[in-house]
Amino acid sequence: GVWFTDANTGTAVVKDGTILRTTDAGSNWISQNSGTMDYLNNVCFTDANIGTEVGYLHTILRTTNGGANWISQNSGLSGHLSDVYFTDANTGTAVGDNGTILRTTDGGANWILQTSVTDNVLSGVCFTGTNTGTVVGSDGTILRIIQ
Repeated sequence: GVWFTDANTGTAVVKDGTILRTTDAGSNWISQNSGTMDYLNNVCFTDANIGTEVGYLHTILRTTNGGANWISQNSGLSGHLSDVYFTDANTGTAVGDNGTILRTTDGGANWILQTSVTDNVLSGVCFTGTNTGTVVGSDGTILRIIQ
């Protein structure tokens, strides 16, 4: 996955734990140390400095300095996370295997498992406001989240 916070600044994650960052609209990409070899699936930034990545084995990584350092956060689960979306620096949702929906309201210090109506793989999440979002997944799964 890849996320741009403006026309020039973007971050991409690669399957082997590689993180790439550009500040010149993608002309040059600089590798950042994720501290993991786990597959990373997606990334979301709320501004140029604050970002979160998710991946296999419920990997969650967070940066507050534009990716110079990535800190592991504990989801408390096993399995894989596919996507993450933050509406502000504190409020985010991650989705993954077996209908997993995780929510944080404290910047990822605590991730709370949400009730899910499916066991399907959830592969994408997007919010249109702090409390209203949509999740998509396998077998045509579409869930509306209203917090």
